[in-house]
Amino acid sequence: MSKIILLLICFSTSQLLSQVDPFINGLLGKYYDPEKVSFSEEFQRYLLSAAKGNKDISPNIQAYDLSPIWPSGIYCRNGVLGSTYKRIQVYISSAKRNVAHLDEYIIHGKTKVGKIIRNFSGRIQVLRAFEWKDTLDVPPNSGTLIAEYLFKEDSSLSYTAIFR
Repeated sequence: MSKIILLLICFSTSQLLSQVDPFINGLLGKYYDPEKVSFSEEFQRYLLSAAKGNKDISPNIQAYDLSPIWPSGIYCRNGVLGSTYKRIQVYISSAKRNVAHLDEYIIHGKTKVGKIIRNFSGRIQVLRAFEWKDTLDVPPNSGTLIAEYLFKEDSSLSYTAIFR
């Protein structure tokens, strides 16, 4: 499955947008083959190499309920679809921890592609967690989560998808 990455750091609004909005940084076509469907393996390798030297807190992460960090609040997450890099916006409205699997969260939200808005439900499963060393570049108590996700839109409607 693909990986969703959450960077738990505070940047100024312009810095944050350039990190999470692929249309601002303009690097997609330069560094990635547009014919390829998934970059999850490459991205996970990159994140794991970037995490070297930081504290792996994966064994302890189940002690924390991360439900409050998943909902989008007033911001949506941006992504791209296909070789034309069509913008997709993902808004997570609710997250609830799965009591049977403490590293898994049940997710509900909406996607928007063009003018088409669809409800989805799914899950996020946390795989790894790293606490960053305190440096001048990173605020204290910052880290990275690596997780798998599965979001399903209502298949009875037209123009729907399953995101992994």
